[in-house]
Amino acid sequence: MLLHCFIYHHSLAIYSYAISKLQIKSDKLSD
Repeated sequence: MLLHCFIYHHSLAIYSYAISKLQIKSDKLSD
């Protein structure tokens, strides 16, 4: 159960990181 929670939160961190990267890319493209 603890491992499942760790994987869940870790994937959330990767997901939010990827979204921030995409936002930075779109910001550069809009310039």
